[in-house]
Amino acid sequence: DMNTTKFLSSHLPSGKQAIWLAAAAIVVLSIFAASIAWIFDHPYARGWDEATYINWAYLDINVVDKSGFEGLFDFVFRYHRVVPPAFRLVVLPFTFLFGPNVVMLRLVSMFFLALALVFVYLAGKCLAGRYAGIFGVVFLVLCPSVIASGKWYGTEGPLYLAISAMLYFL
Repeated sequence: DMNTTKFLSSHLPSGKQAIWLAAAAIVVLSIFAASIAWIFDHPYARGWDEATYINWAYLDINVVDKSGFEGLFDFVFRYHRVVPPAFRLVVLPFTFLFGPNVVMLRLVSMFFLALALVFVYLAGKCLAGRYAGIFGVVFLVLCPSVIASGKWYGTEGPLYLAISAMLYFL
């Protein structure tokens, strides 16, 4: 039908735009695929920092089992005030469902990074158009520290999500 063809031709990129969009999608998907492959290939803590956070995930489950959510509140907010508690609390439903293990905790971090990239795209699109959003996503996903923090379990995943969502909603 002519209206559908007209609609599609006005909303789909053509020529060089389509090539750049495909290249951006390939870059983002490749980074995520490589990171996920690395996560499954290295199912152990990469250092003391991540090992501490993984141990806290195990402890959080044990505290809830023994003392309930009141005990968890005391444990997270009163006794371990060294780091922001959000990364521990947002992963808690996943640890209840799947148990605290390194692969699952890292996949949750990847999930938060993916959500953060969605908000980066939306913020860029609002500010300067669709291609600015795409550029922001590619630029961020190619940053080595973002790639590293996306595939490790730590405080950065929820932090990236919070910052990117805040920038979008401003």
